[in-house]
Amino acid sequence: MLRTLADCENEYEKKLVERIENGGWQVTSIFDNDDGGVPFAYSIGIFQNFGQPELLMIGPDSNSAARYVNRYGALIKEKSETYSAGNFYSGIMDELDICMIDANDEAKEEFTLSCNWFYKSRNYPLMQCIWPSIKGFWPWDAHAWEDYKNRQPVYGQAPRIQ
Repeated sequence: MLRTLADCENEYEKKLVERIENGGWQVTSIFDNDDGGVPFAYSIGIFQNFGQPELLMIGPDSNSAARYVNRYGALIKEKSETYSAGNFYSGIMDELDICMIDANDEAKEEFTLSCNWFYKSRNYPLMQCIWPSIKGFWPWDAHAWEDYKNRQPVYGQAPRIQ
């Protein structure tokens, strides 16, 4: 069961529901905070309208993360792209390849609060978009720097690389 306009209590909620009801999606973007939190962005409505998982991106500045999450939605809507966990993709984050992983319930509890509100639960698919370091390491690599790992915590299983 989803939220409808009748469920909305403020303008933010109304705009979110209207955008999704009109065949789109919303991106919520959160800046760095003084408590040491990292910036992140995520989609709301991509699963509802296109059957693809919502997307969470942690670590790049919030404007860039929002742009990449929007690009994900646009590629799904305009080019019928499909994405699945455990795979690597190009085209979302400019010249860098990214990896998609299934995000766990902890990610839903900590980051995607508007998705939880819209879907009235945490029962929706969510992937985390993982990006490499400037040296080409992934957060699960033994040689990845701690500050990079801290900037992009991983909320799911690393892919099995063969």
